[in-house]
Amino acid sequence: MVNREKLERFIIGTHHFSKDEYSLKYRFMLINSMLFVGLFTILSAAIVRFFEEAYVIAAVDISFSVLFIALFFTLRKKKSSLDIISIIGLGIFFAFFTAIVILLKEEQSKLIWYGLLIVASYLLKGHKGGIKVYAITVVTLLSLYLLPSVELYLENHDIIMAIASYSCFALFMTFSELHQSKNIESIRQSADEIASQQKMFYEQTRKNQLTGLANQSVLQE
Repeated sequence: MVNREKLERFIIGTHHFSKDEYSLKYRFMLINSMLFVGLFTILSAAIVRFFEEAYVIAAVDISFSVLFIALFFTLRKKKSSLDIISIIGLGIFFAFFTAIVILLKEEQSKLIWYGLLIVASYLLKGHKGGIKVYAITVVTLLSLYLLPSVELYLENHDIIMAIASYSCFALFMTFSELHQSKNIESIRQSADEIASQQKMFYEQTRKNQLTGLANQSVLQE
């Protein structure tokens, strides 16, 4: 339990979240975790590139690492910066995953990275943001596949299966969130109706229904 608390404190920094900010807290933890893992991965790649004497690529990786560090610590200082940093983080990961799809040869599993990006976008930005990232991902993947100057080393069925998987997940998440929003709205309307009925009942108990005058108990108050 102590280790879990320390890990959570490391991820969220000095911020405190109320019970009403449950969703915000876990979105905050998700983007912080993504930035930290991304930083570790890219920095490790930079070290490998340096020893391989690929200094230009290593410099690019280090630049990404510095950006990730800046975003990570900015988010730890300002809770209100979650939305803008989520957008920037998703954009950086999209560029990074696109580079993976292009550069990795004969590796069909590389399309999983795009899928993880779509999942993260739905969790961080809701169905509206998720649909946008899904659409951009599909258009990018099809464009890369159709460009004669780019070789993805993928078969037609790999592309079709990937897009079908992305589409199924996007539809599921979108309809789930819309259904949940509808249920929440229904609950809110029911709560408003109950509050209205309670107010009406309260008024009725304070007045005589025949005379319209205040009851004796109210006068005694």
